Amino acid sequence: PHVAALSYEVRFAVLVVWFALNYIYLQHLQRRTDRILQKSHDHLQQIATRLVAEMQVLSNADELARKTAAAMMDSLPFTWVRIYLFDEIRRELSGLDGHSHVLDDRLVPVLSRFNGVLEHQTTGAGPDLDRLQQPLVQWMNALKAAYVAPLVHNDGLIGVLVMPRKQNMKSLHPEEAAFVQRIAKTLALALSNARIHQHVTTLKDSLQARNDALNQEIAERERIAQSLQSVQDELRHANQALEKAILQANEMTARAEISNHVLTQEVEDRKRMAHMLQQSEERYRLVADNATDVIWTIDMNGRFTFISPSVEHCLGYTPEEMVDLEIRQVLTPESLKVAEQTIAEELRSIDKPHGIKRNSLATELEQVRKDGSLVWTEVNTRFIKDANRQVVGILGVTRDISERKKTEQELIYLAHHDALTGLLNRKAFVELLETEIKYARRHGSGLVLLYFDMNKFKTVNDTYGHEIGDRLLQSVAERLKGAVRETDHVARLGGDEFTIILKSPEKILSTIVAQRIVRDLAQPFEYDSVRVDFVTASIGIATFPRDGHTVAELMKSADKAMYQAKKGSVDWLHCDEVIAN
Repeated sequence: PHVAALSYEVRFAVLVVWFALNYIYLQHLQRRTDRILQKSHDHLQQIATRLVAEMQVLSNADELARKTAAAMMDSLPFTWVRIYLFDEIRRELSGLDGHSHVLDDRLVPVLSRFNGVLEHQTTGAGPDLDRLQQPLVQWMNALKAAYVAPLVHNDGLIGVLVMPRKQNMKSLHPEEAAFVQRIAKTLALALSNARIHQHVTTLKDSLQARNDALNQEIAERERIAQSLQSVQDELRHANQALEKAILQANEMTARAEISNHVLTQEVEDRKRMAHMLQQSEERYRLVADNATDVIWTIDMNGRFTFISPSVEHCLGYTPEEMVDLEIRQVLTPESLKVAEQTIAEELRSIDKPHGIKRNSLATELEQVRKDGSLVWTEVNTRFIKDANRQVVGILGVTRDISERKKTEQELIYLAHHDALTGLLNRKAFVELLETEIKYARRHGSGLVLLYFDMNKFKTVNDTYGHEIGDRLLQSVAERLKGAVRETDHVARLGGDEFTIILKSPEKILSTIVAQRIVRDLAQPFEYDSVRVDFVTASIGIATFPRDGHTVAELMKSADKAMYQAKKGSVDWLHCDEVIAN
């Protein structure tokens, strides 16, 4: 009221003065705000520089992540900062606290190309992220994250930097975002280098361990050589003493005028026998100490009386340790039973007047190594007899045949399985179907055969190449196995043809299985940037014994039903429906 009572000129002057005072105050407030922001900017620059310097020094990924998280919490208003490392093999993120989160495969290439900081429930970060907005939000919810900075190096995802909402609940300032982005870029490089450093350290430790083992083996061989030299020296001294005794005997023989010819002959025979004994001993020790096979002897109580040094390479025990063991301690229970039965049979054969006399016997036995692992060996044995022809022990030679056993098992597997999908092949399928028909005929149970053929598979090969076609066959095989029970059997006959044997069909209808297969194949197949969503299936169904009593009849009936289904553009068709039509 007082101002309104003033004249127009006075009121105008008051307003001008009021405006000037407000302008001066706002200018002062802006300069002060700029100084605070500049100080915050410089502070973040100093922290970022210090962190970059520490990252270049640290080589341990866990320690690097912990220090970075602690420094960021001291610099920014976050209650926690977590760093997760990406495992490309398991496709998951692993944190320092031991927790892990599965990362959607669709997000991996997008995060690898993103350069910035992702904010929860935001769009406009790029067409790829906008398209994957829903899985991205779900993933950030699982991490309890408000901000995520991908750690990318050389177009590869190393991990992610995860942060919650700021304590003041405000959005991330551009200076803070730039600070986080700079830390993320340098941290990705440091973590990548730390992984390489840890890998190199592991390789170095492994090489050092192998070098120590080689040095130990060299020292052991030198000790054996010294032992052999000592034995040779003892034999040489014994020979010298023997020669001296022979000369004294010759002198005594000459003085006593005994027959020089007989005595000389006896001396020569002894020298020859001593020389032969020395050579035999040297050859035996040379073979026993340097053979890759294990040479051993045991008494009839099952205790080792001798074993060659090569046992350490085969079983991990030293010869001294093996002498304190019994044979039952180095054989599995099954192999021990085989060995005892074989020895008993051989002893009974020897006692019989007309029994088979074998110089040696080869047996495959599974032995237990010192570290508890198992190794397959081939053991050749023969009995040791005394002067009275009584068996007093066993001489054996053991050879490691693990590689041969592994090769035999692989050949057996490849003979009955498809190399691409791992399913049963045509040969194994026919044998299995014959067995199941015999079982069903004997017990009066049912049996159903599904003949499966893929539609438009040739289009996949022609459009995307045979590599995608092979991967599609593998995926189809996995989905077929998931659509049946563990007691049922899935096989690949060749190309894009599969068969399924359903046992006990009274417990599950074949149409239910066919519906599962059609449903599972309706889901798209994705391989990198390739998406296959046009492949369907035609299924022919034949039932034993209604549609056939033999393998050939059942396969012919199922194949006929499958082609009728393909021709009629239906998903599946029973053989009896084809006959009715």
